[in-house]
Amino acid sequence: MGNTSKTKRARQFKRSRGLQQLEDRRLMIASGIPTIEFCDEVQIYGPVQVGQFSPADTSVQDTQTAGDVIARIVDGQNTSDFPAVGMVGDLSGGYGSGTLISPIHVLTAGHCAVDGTGNAMADTAGTFEVNGRVYQTSRVFLHPNYDDWTLANDIAIFQLSEPVVGVSPEMISRLVPVVGQDLTIVGFGGGGTGATGHTGDYGTKRVGETVVERVTATEIQWTFDPGESNTAPGDSGGPGFITVDGQRLLAGVTSYGTSYSAAFGDQSGDIRVDAFAEWIDSIVGDAGNDGGGDDVGDDGGGVKDDHGDDIATATELQLDEAGAAAVDAVLEEMGDRDMFTFEVDGLSNVAIALKSPEAEVDTYLRLYDANGNLIAENDDFGGSYNSNLDLELQAGTYAFSAAGYADGETGNYTATVKVEEVTSGQDDDTIIVDLNAKGRGRVEASLNADQLTYLSFEAINSGRTTVRTVALTEGVDTVMRVLDSSGNVVATNDDYGRGLNSRVNFTAIAGEVYTVEIAEYSGAEGDFRLVVNNRSS
Repeated sequence: MGNTSKTKRARQFKRSRGLQQLEDRRLMIASGIPTIEFCDEVQIYGPVQVGQFSPADTSVQDTQTAGDVIARIVDGQNTSDFPAVGMVGDLSGGYGSGTLISPIHVLTAGHCAVDGTGNAMADTAGTFEVNGRVYQTSRVFLHPNYDDWTLANDIAIFQLSEPVVGVSPEMISRLVPVVGQDLTIVGFGGGGTGATGHTGDYGTKRVGETVVERVTATEIQWTFDPGESNTAPGDSGGPGFITVDGQRLLAGVTSYGTSYSAAFGDQSGDIRVDAFAEWIDSIVGDAGNDGGGDDVGDDGGGVKDDHGDDIATATELQLDEAGAAAVDAVLEEMGDRDMFTFEVDGLSNVAIALKSPEAEVDTYLRLYDANGNLIAENDDFGGSYNSNLDLELQAGTYAFSAAGYADGETGNYTATVKVEEVTSGQDDDTIIVDLNAKGRGRVEASLNADQLTYLSFEAINSGRTTVRTVALTEGVDTVMRVLDSSGNVVATNDDYGRGLNSRVNFTAIAGEVYTVEIAEYSGAEGDFRLVVNNRSS
């Protein structure tokens, strides 16, 4: 069983060699975690990482010296049970495991949900494959105290864009694990034997049994011994179940192991679900409630919320005669994301800003279209902790969320919107890509800081069509979105293959005009080439 995370720095590595690289960047440089002496039934709660601990020592110590632990069932067996356990990943495919805990929430490992900076991946970048279908995320919750180096607080939740049907969610455990308990581990990682290690055959659901040997404030730990099973690369984020009074409970989330081979002697660790139950509840809520904190007045944990947290409950901003609107608001608790909507009547230059007095909040801004697709995002702007987006938008309804950096901030801020319609005296900056008789065309263009570049082409064939970017300036990292003439998104992509270029494939319709939106991932400037190949069926 094994897993990895999708990060900007590891993306090419993972995608070029597939699932076998899931955890390489963490554990291969570690000879093992230090010997840990833990009380058998330590009852300490909270999102903290405990180092050396014994009944006579109740202090909490940092574990930065623990090194690089590898996240990743060996000596297990294939299974079609556990229908709520699926494969998590990004838009390029699956690479880890996760468990459905509500119709729209998936519990997984934090390192399965981060980008290259160790922050949560884009809200719509995650996927969950279960019951023969792939669901896309509408929001990604990474624990605010997650540490991408030590894997402390290695837990995350994928919120799906629609409910999973035909699958019953698993119940999380609120009980402190006990040394000696049987732990059932499930995941899509590599199989194999304890004698030889995992075989790298990822993507098959397997199940095995081990025994809880150590319990820390936030982890369940064991050493892989003969007669037991073990997690392996690809299992990260998967569940560890205990059974209490006949009830199966989700007690652990696969986090790491100390040996990439996952053979006998490997020291493995799961994140304790009970230790993070309060955080999980703040997002998922009670049974029968999606718990996303979307109802204005309650942010999922009983905290009064001044603005809704999704498009359905967003605060609508009314623009004045000058096309401007402003609102003072509060992030009441960590994880709060206030959502606002506004209308654009025609092609316009739009500026959106989040400002916090005296840098009380390190803000994070995300812009979405009416269907919840992420258009652009910004963390810091102009050397400050404020956020800003300045871009050109077509007519339509748009939404933006105001949040804290890594969803770990609270405090006051002001959100402003300024819309200036492009007048007839201004040029439509859309770049036309002319296709030849074979349906091929290319054009070179530039990316301006924090702005979208628009291109368009008219399909001459009905059939498979490829649109791709080629960076002409070193370091340019393109993000692409293709829309049809009705404004429907037909394809999106960030990185494709080993590099930072973008590429999409879709079935075009002859005579349809497609708009291609290109952004730079980090908001930088640079040049690129757009290549279109519109094939006939």
